[in-house]
Amino acid sequence: DKKYYQSASEIKIIGHGFNETAPANALRWGNKLQGRGTNYTVTKASTNALTLSLIAGSKWRPNAANLPGPLTLLAVNAGAGLVPVGATEAKKGRVVATIYADPSLRSDASRTIYRTLTHEIWLLGGGFVRGSTTVALVGEAPGGEPLKLRPYVDYLLSVFNATHARVALRDGRAWATTPGGTLKCVGLDTGAGPAPTVTEQMPRVLGKVAADATHESGAMLTPTASTQTLYETPALKRLKITGTSLCAKGFNGDASKVDVAFAPPLAAGVARVAKASSSEITLALEKDKTWPVGVLYVASITCGDSVKRTFADGSGVGVATVLWDPIVEAHPELRLYGAHSKRLVVRGSGFSPDGTSLTLEPTPQSQYEVVDASEWSVTLELKGDGAWVDPAKLEGNAKGVALKVTKLDTGAGEVRFKDVVVATVVAEPDGDICDDSCEWANDGVCDDGTAPDQETYDQYRYGGFDDDWGGTYDDEPYYAGFYDDAYGELFDDYGALPACAEGTDCTDCQPLHGDASKTEVKTAECDNTCEFARDGFCDDSRTNGYCALGTDCQDCGPASAGNYSTYDDDEWWDDDEANWYWDDDYYDDDFDQRRFDDFYADDKKPKQDKTDDDGAVGYVRSTDPFATDDTDDSSGAALLVAALLLTAVALGACAACRIARGGRCKLRTKDGEKADLQTAWQEMTANPSAKKTNVPITPDHTFSGADGSHNA
Repeated sequence: DKKYYQSASEIKIIGHGFNETAPANALRWGNKLQGRGTNYTVTKASTNALTLSLIAGSKWRPNAANLPGPLTLLAVNAGAGLVPVGATEAKKGRVVATIYADPSLRSDASRTIYRTLTHEIWLLGGGFVRGSTTVALVGEAPGGEPLKLRPYVDYLLSVFNATHARVALRDGRAWATTPGGTLKCVGLDTGAGPAPTVTEQMPRVLGKVAADATHESGAMLTPTASTQTLYETPALKRLKITGTSLCAKGFNGDASKVDVAFAPPLAAGVARVAKASSSEITLALEKDKTWPVGVLYVASITCGDSVKRTFADGSGVGVATVLWDPIVEAHPELRLYGAHSKRLVVRGSGFSPDGTSLTLEPTPQSQYEVVDASEWSVTLELKGDGAWVDPAKLEGNAKGVALKVTKLDTGAGEVRFKDVVVATVVAEPDGDICDDSCEWANDGVCDDGTAPDQETYDQYRYGGFDDDWGGTYDDEPYYAGFYDDAYGELFDDYGALPACAEGTDCTDCQPLHGDASKTEVKTAECDNTCEFARDGFCDDSRTNGYCALGTDCQDCGPASAGNYSTYDDDEWWDDDEANWYWDDDYYDDDFDQRRFDDFYADDKKPKQDKTDDDGAVGYVRSTDPFATDDTDDSSGAALLVAALLLTAVALGACAACRIARGGRCKLRTKDGEKADLQTAWQEMTANPSAKKTNVPITPDHTFSGADGSHNA
């Protein structure tokens, strides 16, 4: 629960077994963070706590695009070697803090804010987080007391993304008690405490507060953008514009003599005036037309005469907020267990992150709650011992029970739906399925290894992000929760084993997917559709989980057989040089800092930044491939010289052969295949450090053909 900004001067780690001599503690992190004065220094230490001080110019996590996110500690060396502090193979580690992007806010002293008529102002800056960002606003009044605006009472704050937020004045409220002053932000908190860059001593000026601009006729509009909400195509609601002296004296109510202009203007023929008076004008939407989404500003009204009554100097007064029409996608193929499938993700569009209510049938509302919402999805979760359907209705029902969305409200009233099936609920299978006893249960990441492998890999490989070095995200998962940055079986180097035993992370790995964006993976008996098939290592779910079971036939054998190699070329703790090169002995006896070059020997494996050590996530004492030893007898160099001499002899013989017989030098392999000796030499010498350790497989089947057909 500890939260810090990227550039926080220090953080504190609580635990036990630390060395009381501060410099003697070496920490290994899940990102590029380095100690010993590179990024931070351990300045205080006790057996139960460490205090880390950040070096100027460094950050605890540098890439703001992936924040908020966890700061994960993988291992600690308190003097007797590195000790993992979490599930070793799964690289879960321990989340010691949540890091937030450094918040910032721009000033805009040139902006004019009408005291009561300006409905909204936009805040531009950085590090905004939906659901946890707050601001402190003060409207200064010359010669009077400043007005401290209250959230929810005087204004509403909506965060749209990390750089844009909107402050909307509530109807009947004011930005300041009197005009002539400025509106200032004197506090900003995006989730990790008050930002040190925005304070009462260092405020941000958001604009100049001006007197409400009224028309000389005395016509005034009442701001109603906060209280009047409409959908794009409202079924019954009409747009009402209220105020005083909106029409000429003696106006007879003839709607044809009324013209309402908006800012920005509406397209021609969108709406018509249905009814008008000096205090209220009603507009009706024309057939097959839609209101534009956003705030509707009335810039001027002409009513009963030729006088154009302008409002707020033509910038307009907000009279309504239009929301997207909500749409719910039908997914009857989605299957849920009655109680063990804890979550259901309803997909569609037009949902509101600021509040969406949803009614299901036949599930009572007392059984579930909305835990997250974005513009495109609503996540529902069962409460306690709740169930999607009464178990009695599922007994003996092989087809299951259709789960339907009947009503939905995103802020402009209930929208009713008919026969929109979002899932099919089936009976629980016999026996226990799963529970949440995993240490990392309910963290949004499946940690027991039961997530569909190929689907999970593809989802995060193509639609996701890395950790701290240029990764990307989209708004939906960004606000749904924190990323598990390469510390589970996903992302970077894919841990070989799950963090927890199968069936112990039920909510995150629910036995049937409650999300229409996911599909159950069908097990193949034996094919080579895995992207890493035929690379000499078994890459299906029986080892490291790169691919679905049975899709790496040549390397693993059929799904029903067990003739695959248990050697894993991608484990993080094995110091396998065939995977990438990094110095396990990050600190030698003199604590000098070494090199970390994530280097893949096999270019068919996922690409990694050759200067990014995020893939190197653990240490064992082993041979440093970059180190030199004065006592070395140079046997390696002798072997290399011998190899060069032998190759020179072979090439000389080849040259003589070519002169005598013409053509190219060929070498016949043990399998009877011809290989170009010169090409082989180039491949062997292009990267002399890239040795690939191949563990032979003893097959009990033979394979032939691209389809992976096999014979006993």
